[in-house]
Amino acid sequence: MAKMENPTDYKAAKSIYDFTVQDTHGNDVKLDKYKGHVVLIVNIASQCGLTKNNYAKLSELKSKYYEAGLRILSFPCNQFGSQMPEEDGEAMECHLKSANAEFGDLFKKIDVNGDNASPLFKSFWFSSSCRASGIFLRSLQAYDLTLLPFHKHFTLYIKMASPDFYKEAKSIHEFTVVDSYGNDVSLDKYKGNVVLIVNIASNCGLTKNNYAKLMALRNKYYDSGLRILSFPCNQFAYQMPEEDGEAMVCHLKAANAEFGDVFKKINVNGDDAIPLYKFLKHKLTGTLGMSFIKWNFTKFLVDKNGVPVERFSPTTDPMDIATKIEELLKA
Repeated sequence: MAKMENPTDYKAAKSIYDFTVQDTHGNDVKLDKYKGHVVLIVNIASQCGLTKNNYAKLSELKSKYYEAGLRILSFPCNQFGSQMPEEDGEAMECHLKSANAEFGDLFKKIDVNGDNASPLFKSFWFSSSCRASGIFLRSLQAYDLTLLPFHKHFTLYIKMASPDFYKEAKSIHEFTVVDSYGNDVSLDKYKGNVVLIVNIASNCGLTKNNYAKLMALRNKYYDSGLRILSFPCNQFAYQMPEEDGEAMVCHLKAANAEFGDVFKKINVNGDDAIPLYKFLKHKLTGTLGMSFIKWNFTKFLVDKNGVPVERFSPTTDPMDIATKIEELLKA
């Protein structure tokens, strides 16, 4: 693919793969080499007040996610207060090595603003995309580097490149969610399990029966491989007021409702719905083909391969799902 040097070309670009840039030694690098990777592109400086923290945290990101597919591309920039005086080549490499900041591929010093800005960076400001197949990370608009640490963002992007891509997912095992204490949980841990996913609430008219029957399902089928995933949700008449963490865990314990793994309180409808629920609703619509979740205790049954197989309404008694659970456990 030709290098995009014409200043108008960046407007036609569909992804970073359309660009060729130069490394710190002046060699052309086609960015299509990063196909299949999640890419973080950062304009760096050596003498900025943000340098020390960002160098350290970017190194942490590299250490944690490189094997999973993250690549960090560093573009030195001297436009802001002349805070990147090092020359390209060995001088730049020596600076990063001495700063213990060899967190990614290093490119030629560039401008990021103005007429002389790199076409790649012009594309970030022009594009409204933020997609993982040729990802356009909208630079500071998407990830303000004063907001640290940002590991959780990258866990989600590594596991499910972009929230817009839930339609392309094949199973729940492609998603990472957050537990009640804020820890990332990759759902591939449930490979080989039959999974029941439920949005729960503490003050709903359906709560008492669902808590009791979900507990009965857990007691009956846990040893056979059933796992129940509870997602507290406060979207329906504010019927889940408990806070995440100890308050949520204590509520479930007091209600004798420790029937499964409990995750962070979420939205299940709207733009703020987590990607997992967007995926579930996309795969299994409700009554009359409506995808939105109608109320608390909507249930999604997922097979051992992570594929959603059936959706049950809030009023479906959990024990009425038992026969279907048994079929999937035996499969």
